[in-house]
Amino acid sequence: KGHSIYENRIMTLFDEAQVNVDTIYTERANHARDYILDQELTKYDGIIGVGGDGMFSELCHGLLLKTVQNSNLDINDPRVNLIRP
Repeated sequence: KGHSIYENRIMTLFDEAQVNVDTIYTERANHARDYILDQELTKYDGIIGVGGDGMFSELCHGLLLKTVQNSNLDINDPRVNLIRP
């Protein structure tokens, strides 16, 4: 259902506004999170997720973990004061 919502409603708006997008269709659990972790996010102006609670959770966790990764912090170090996803 998310594919059709994106293609029929959201992508149309991007096309009309001449916004360049990279479209990723997730194929497995944590795919969105893993994609975020593997990307250089400075090349993006934003992230849009189409889906339910699971997609929102994956995107949030990916962004939190990417922030930790970019800060060279060890999320498993008990001395690091983080709110864990």
